[in-house]
Amino acid sequence: MIVVGMDGTWHVLSRMPGISITDPRAVFYDFIGEFQRLRQDQVPVSERPHLATERVARNHGLLYDRLAGSTDE
Repeated sequence: MIVVGMDGTWHVLSRMPGISITDPRAVFYDFIGEFQRLRQDQVPVSERPHLATERVARNHGLLYDRLAGSTDE
């Protein structure tokens, strides 16, 4: 999955070779839980999706990268 932010930053999430997601809902619910936890910890809004995805990816054997967008205006 690739998501491109408004600032041009790419967020890339993929499966590692040999990893099978048997219940995608578990990944979704983990993401929602992480997002809520970060909200309670008062993490800046702009960082919540990145941090939640990073943590959920690590827990489910997924690969996640954030590539900075262009600095061109």
